[in-house]
Amino acid sequence: MCEVEVEWEESAGACVESENRAEREAEQGHWPGVAHVGYINNRVTRGIDIDPVRGPLVARLVELYASGDYGFHDTDFTLT
Repeated sequence: MCEVEVEWEESAGACVESENRAEREAEQGHWPGVAHVGYINNRVTRGIDIDPVRGPLVARLVELYASGDYGFHDTDFTLT
């Protein structure tokens, strides 16, 4: 029983440390994973930058959808 408790405490401590590390990284502006569509990971700054190819396309999709004239499935025909 004691060994199980020790292992659990070590695991919980590692989890808390991982969360703290992720929070510190985020506070410094570092992106914690793969950038979303329309952005690219910057390996130098460890942040994200707007993708020069996909970024404007994603922005246009959002504008079209927000206008109310296009639905989710309509926007793919508009860009082609």
